[in-house]
Amino acid sequence: ARTDSAGGAARRLRAALADTSPRRWRTFPVIGSAPETGVQLGGMLIRVTRPSGARPTTRPTTDRLLARVTTRSQLSIELERDAWFADDAWRVNTSLEYSRFPLAFHGFGVDAPASAEELYTPRTLAGAVLVQRRIARGLYAGAGYALARTWMRDLEPDGLLIDGTITGSRGGTVATLDLSLVADTRDNVYAPRRGHLVTAQLSPSRRWLGSGFDFTRSLLDARLYRPLGARTSVAVQG
Repeated sequence: ARTDSAGGAARRLRAALADTSPRRWRTFPVIGSAPETGVQLGGMLIRVTRPSGARPTTRPTTDRLLARVTTRSQLSIELERDAWFADDAWRVNTSLEYSRFPLAFHGFGVDAPASAEELYTPRTLAGAVLVQRRIARGLYAGAGYALARTWMRDLEPDGLLIDGTITGSRGGTVATLDLSLVADTRDNVYAPRRGHLVTAQLSPSRRWLGSGFDFTRSLLDARLYRPLGARTSVAVQG
């Protein structure tokens, strides 16, 4: 569960993006940390627009550029457009991402020793498009296509990855057909106080889609939002 007060980041973001002028871009700093990345530093450039004459409750179109670097020489650049049309009856999301992400490989299993660490650098270029159509009140059906190409660089000459026998150690292409059903009744896409967001998605990856691997990925995510007083909300995810 999570609570967001009036001084929370989500509320500040919602307030800052209330101006939907097509020429208004906002910038936000990005600071974070994770065991695999160390300290993350970057920035986000974002613009939110609505069609002329649209109701205040109409979901906005968002253009977003996010760039991050880490203290471990990792880099990611993301470009995304999330567009709503026809009084929220249609949603089209497109994205493009590039990453250079040096990581450590230790072998397999929980007993792999830290001394077995070897470094490698995957470089990935990925793109995706998703189209959703409202089929009932608060219910959307969607289909999309995602493609990611990864090149492996800086492999250690005496490591386990260099000979290419481990799946994915040569990089490759992953292509998926993303089929989704989404129940979405949120009152705000940035900082909802009421409603729910339930996503069920099935993403087969097949060679006839252009993929170098055959697998199926599934996702089930449920989120519930409720107000807690006049200026606070609570969110539960499962």
